[in-house]
Amino acid sequence: MELTTADIRYPLLQRESLKSKKKMLILSKESLKSRNKRLNNKISMHLKLSKILTKSLDDMKDKNAKLTEKFNVALLEDKDYQCPVCHEPFIEPALLNCSHMFCTWCLENCLKENNHCPLCRVPMTHAVHCLSMKNFIEKRMELMPATIRLERKNLEEGRRAKHIFKQSQEEIFQLYLRYSSDASQSSNN
Repeated sequence: MELTTADIRYPLLQRESLKSKKKMLILSKESLKSRNKRLNNKISMHLKLSKILTKSLDDMKDKNAKLTEKFNVALLEDKDYQCPVCHEPFIEPALLNCSHMFCTWCLENCLKENNHCPLCRVPMTHAVHCLSMKNFIEKRMELMPATIRLERKNLEEGRRAKHIFKQSQEEIFQLYLRYSSDASQSSNN
C-alpha cells in the first residue's frame, strides 16, 4: 500500500485540529472563569443591595408603626372621643336626649347633684348606651401601646370596683331601711 499525501495530511490535520480544540477549550475555560467571576461579583452586589433594601424596608416599617401609633393616640385625644367630665376616652358611653355623651359612671356621679346635662343644663329625660362609640374606642384601644392599654384597663377596673362598692352600700342601706321599717311596724303592733 502506498501512502498518499492525503493519508499523510489527514493525521496532521487531526493533530492540528486537536491542538486548536485544546486552545479553544483553554480559552473557553478562561472565558468561563472570567465570566463566572463577573457573575459572582454581580451576585455579591445584588446580595449587598438586597440587605440594604431589607434594612431600609424594616426602618420604614418601624417608622410606619410609630406614625400609626401616634395617629391612634392622637385620635383618642380628640375631644369628640373623650368624656367632658373625666377627659378620658369614653368608658361605657351614654348619650343623653340633648345629644351630649358622657361615661356612664361620670353621668351617674353628676346625677347625684341634679337631673340636668352637665354641659348644657337641659333637663335629662333619657340616656341610652352608645354601643357604636364603645366599640370604636375598644377597637382603637387594641391598637394602642401596652402602657396605654394597661392604664385604660386599670381605670375601667377602678370604676367598676367603685360602682360595685356603691351598689353594695346602697343595697345595705336599703336592707337597713327595710329592717328598720319592719322593726318599727312590729313595735307599733
